[in-house]
Amino acid sequence: MHKKIVAILPCNGVGRVVSTITRESAYKIHALRPETTILISSPDLIADNPETLLNAKKYPLIVIDGCKPRCGSNIVKAKGIKPVLEIYAPLVCADKKISIAGET
Repeated sequence: MHKKIVAILPCNGVGRVVSTITRESAYKIHALRPETTILISSPDLIADNPETLLNAKKYPLIVIDGCKPRCGSNIVKAKGIKPVLEIYAPLVCADKKISIAGET
C-alpha cells in the first residue's frame, strides 16, 4: 500500500514566540508521523533547491504561518505552488485563548 505523504512548511521567522510555536508544531507532527510527512524549508524554496521545489509541488502542502506578513504562504504562491491548507497560528492561538502578545 502506498503511503500518502503530506509536506509541511512552518514559519521560519526568528525572534517571535509565534514563529517558534509554528516550527515546534511542525517538528512534533513530523516526529509523530515520520513516514507520512516531510518538512519543507522556506529558505530552500527561496533558493530554488531542486529537491525542495519538487517535494513542495509533488505532495499536498500545508503552510503554517506565524506572523502577519505570512511569508510561508507568499513564498509558495510566488513559486506557483497552491497549498492545500494555510494555517495562521495567531488565529489558532486567539481561538484557543492563548495569549502571545508581547512575548519574546
